[in-house]
Amino acid sequence: MQFLFDDDTFSFEALRTTGFANYGGADLGEVLATASRITDGDQASWHRAWKATADRVAELGERSLAAGHRVTARENLLRASNYYRNAAAFVLDNPADNPEVASRPTLIYTSGYDSTSEECDRIAGFGYSLGGYLLARAAAFEHRLAALILDDGVHDLASGFADNLPPFLVTWLRDGHDYTLDGVADQILAPTLIMEGEHDTLLAGQPERVEKALTAAPTTRVTLTEREGAGEHTHAGALARAHQVMFDWLDTTRST
Repeated sequence: MQFLFDDDTFSFEALRTTGFANYGGADLGEVLATASRITDGDQASWHRAWKATADRVAELGERSLAAGHRVTARENLLRASNYYRNAAAFVLDNPADNPEVASRPTLIYTSGYDSTSEECDRIAGFGYSLGGYLLARAAAFEHRLAALILDDGVHDLASGFADNLPPFLVTWLRDGHDYTLDGVADQILAPTLIMEGEHDTLLAGQPERVEKALTAAPTTRVTLTEREGAGEHTHAGALARAHQVMFDWLDTTRST
């Protein structure tokens, strides 16, 4: 599905950003106005346009907050955060060398025992894009999860994202760091929903490989289609449809 741009990557990122409108994360008018200022395929103009929109919307949110209007402040700041994320879509190929990232102090917070007392039989895991691989890998060793949702199913990083990895990751993988479910997939036990998009050019064939590899887990593989507007990678632009499948599956899985 082409959306606003002929460049496939620009089209996907614009569609993904717009898809968050269903949850207040974007406004169609802001997306269209921003897209009109972008030269198709020009990453610098993409960054300038989205950052300008993000700055403007963030300022609106700060004004509302200063005036005590917490609801509209939250709404504007949520959209701004999405636009800032989108502005950086093509400028973080090597985040370790990016001054905006490298200069930020970072705190890793680890909670105590009483912060992890949830009922394990009611905890499901959700993996989004590459997270579909990371969650599956973790679930091979952490068996307390009651269910898994892999959106999409990713069997191995190198073949799944071969043409879309930043250079530092390609080098890292070539140095022998294998990201694959080979040798561990049969240790995954939790019921697993494996999602895929009909037109997912990033991960074509990966969800099917995951389904075949999960020999010890009950699996359900669902393909969402272009006809229903949900055929892109991670169902960009069709979150309502994707979430319907996920939550209905969770309800059914929990009741069995």
